[in-house]
Amino acid sequence: MEEPFQIVYNMCRNENSPGFKFIQKMGSRDTDVDSLKKISLSIRNNVNATQFVTYCTVLKPDLSTHTAYGKICIPDYVRVSFTRLRVISHNLNVETGWWSRLARKNSLCKCDHSNVQDEKHVLLECPMSAPLHQRYSMLPFDSMDSLMRNDDPVNTCMFIYDVLKIYN
Repeated sequence: MEEPFQIVYNMCRNENSPGFKFIQKMGSRDTDVDSLKKISLSIRNNVNATQFVTYCTVLKPDLSTHTAYGKICIPDYVRVSFTRLRVISHNLNVETGWWSRLARKNSLCKCDHSNVQDEKHVLLECPMSAPLHQRYSMLPFDSMDSLMRNDDPVNTCMFIYDVLKIYN
């Protein structure tokens, strides 16, 4: 049986969709690209694919299922915020700017108009969300990796929900 990605890839190829054209464009940069695996590596290594890079390196580097989606009781409205952050479907300036074709470096946070308002900034660095660090002092705030992989999914989800409320 084909993998889901292979099925979607074939559908896009048959329709000659914009996504398939993008994959072709990425593949045309390397004459050795002859398989889906090589194409996906080519896309992953493209420094201009900021959403993909953020997703694969910061939010979900091992592409595993987070413990928040297990048998833990987390209210749906909280889990939705957590999921939106993980799949980069939120209203932070880095995302809304991307929709408007605004360069990442111009998607600035209103806290100081000099830092890019991205996931790392709002969760770990922004003074606007700093008071939440005290409320959620049980969470590790030293890196995105430690925050997203800690052993307290309930408080992690609640923290992300509260942070995203600030920026909506």
